[in-house]
Amino acid sequence: MMNYWLLAFFFTWGFLSEIHFPEGRLHDFGQIPQNKEVVHEFSIENTSSKKIRIVEVSTACGCTAVDFPKELAAGEMGKIKIRYDAKLMGIFKKHALVITTCEEQVHKLMISGEVVANKR
Repeated sequence: MMNYWLLAFFFTWGFLSEIHFPEGRLHDFGQIPQNKEVVHEFSIENTSSKKIRIVEVSTACGCTAVDFPKELAAGEMGKIKIRYDAKLMGIFKKHALVITTCEEQVHKLMISGEVVANKR
């Protein structure tokens, strides 16, 4: 019985999140030519009743860069832009971690794809 209560708590807690990514947290670029920079914008929404600050959006490698709004007013939507520089051929999976002032939770955004040789 205790397990059901824990499951219900975590299920409900997930819906109480003050940050929402309406279009999802994963983007697959598919196949992209080598040495091309690609960009994806993730939508982020503040569903709380107070202003939040995006403290940091960190990436794990020098092949990715991010731009993001520093603040979101209550109910406001913004964009987190992730750029990937496709220098190395092959399949890639990269992530960015979003840290805000409204929660102790870290939000993970993922990009993936395959870098292929340029067609001549």
